[in-house]
Amino acid sequence: MRSGDYTSVGLAADCRRTTPSGFLPLLALPYGWLFALDAASVGVQRHWFNQSVKHGNWSHDVSTMDGWSTSPAMREWRSANPKKRYPPEGAAWWRVSFLSTELFEEPSARSLPAGAEVAIALSAACGELSAWVNGLPVNATAWRADPAAPMLIRVDRRLWNLKRGRINTVALRFAADSSHNCSSDVHGAGLRGRVYVVGKYV
Repeated sequence: MRSGDYTSVGLAADCRRTTPSGFLPLLALPYGWLFALDAASVGVQRHWFNQSVKHGNWSHDVSTMDGWSTSPAMREWRSANPKKRYPPEGAAWWRVSFLSTELFEEPSARSLPAGAEVAIALSAACGELSAWVNGLPVNATAWRADPAAPMLIRVDRRLWNLKRGRINTVALRFAADSSHNCSSDVHGAGLRGRVYVVGKYV
């Protein structure tokens, strides 16, 4: 499986741990994502889930492994709000785009049948999660992401642009979840690890 930006034994092991039974790994999404703070909770209204949206204080290539603590957006927010802690205020957004060609370069995806399920697997995350694929919502109400376990996001096949050369955009919005103390460390609510596209041959 191609990693998107690097290969390692650790990545392969993480992918095996994250991919649920019955699914095959298709693509490891990049290590660095676009990231933005949404302290005023305006991102949904302003369509931050769309690949074309540029407004907002977006940081580039923010690590999904290390959280947002060192991103320019986070440093600017802390400078402007020295006495506040983030979260619980507002939310944070992660967004990444990839070509469907990348997915179909994987041997396991070359014979992907029309009815196959294509999903997103998160190795670790914390907070209340809302997800979009190609600008369309995946879930009607926020899901609870438990940092102690991988999470599978089932995506309606019709939301993907799986024709060769098409761009696919995944957007994830994380808000604080009172059931998990996501603000107990430097990362807060959000991605804590790699993200994979996986497929189930049904």
